Amino acid sequence: MANPGLIKNFVAEGEILPLRIVALGSADGRVKAAATGAACLGVTVEHITAQDGERVDVILDGIAEIKAGGTLARGALVGAGAAGVAVAVEDVEVAVGTALVDAVNGDVFRVLLKK
Repeated sequence: MANPGLIKNFVAEGEILPLRIVALGSADGRVKAAATGAACLGVTVEHITAQDGERVDVILDGIAEIKAGGTLARGALVGAGAAGVAVAVEDVEVAVGTALVDAVNGDVFRVLLKK
C-alpha cells in the first residue's frame, strides 16, 4: 500500500507511463521518464499515462508504488532503468529511494522515497 506525501503536478516531456520514475525535464515545471543512471525526481501516480505536453502527477516523498524492471532486494537503493522502470542502483545520488520489499521484473512494489 502506498502512502504518498507531497504530490506535485508537472507537464510531461514525451510519454510517461504510470508507476514510473521521472527526472527533471528541459524547462521549469516539466518532467520526463528517467533514463538509466539519471538523477531521479519522483514517481508517477497509478492509472494515468501522460502524453507529451499533458499534465502528470508525481509523488515526491513518502511511500510510492513503482514498476520493477529487474530483481530488487528489500533494502536496495532504487533508481531508473529504461523508460523509468525501477532497478537496483549503487549511487545514492541517482536513487529515488529504498525498496521496502523484494521485487522481480514486472512487479509493482513499495519504495520509501528519499528526500
